[in-house]
Amino acid sequence: MHAFPRRGLPLRLGDALVQHRWEGMPNRNVVQLALTARVRGYLLQLDAYFPTQHPTDEQVAHAQRELETLAIPPTGHADAP
Repeated sequence: MHAFPRRGLPLRLGDALVQHRWEGMPNRNVVQLALTARVRGYLLQLDAYFPTQHPTDEQVAHAQRELETLAIPPTGHADAP
């Protein structure tokens, strides 16, 4: 698996790695969704945090709607998807 797999927009939180425990976590009730992507030649790392170990569907849907507003400028790189 590539550290930055090619993905298209909009990015999907469903593709993220769910991390219930990680080094430096602020408290035990926080969950992190970590997503990496290569989009148009850019390497992106997205970390979404929720104030509970089990975010509701509504919380995740709200975060997904925010993620869908992400705009990436064209790079002109030949290998950019």
